[in-house]
Amino acid sequence: MPELSHAVAFAWQVAADEALQLHHTCIDPQHMFIGVCSVGKLLTPEVQQRTTLTSQALASVREEWEALQALLSEVNA
Repeated sequence: MPELSHAVAFAWQVAADEALQLHHTCIDPQHMFIGVCSVGKLLTPEVQQRTTLTSQALASVREEWEALQALLSEVNA
């Protein structure tokens, strides 16, 4: 299995946490949606001060986040 990007790994972890909090036995699409929508939190100053991600990793997350926002803008247009 290929290595996940930092953004995808974060989204997956948030999705897993959501499923666990709801006592679900698997990660459902709605959990993954919450995870994907949470990726932008990695780019907030508060989280950046506490993260162990390198500046290069954060730049990669920002690039993925901006691509996702652009895609969602196209769908919403």
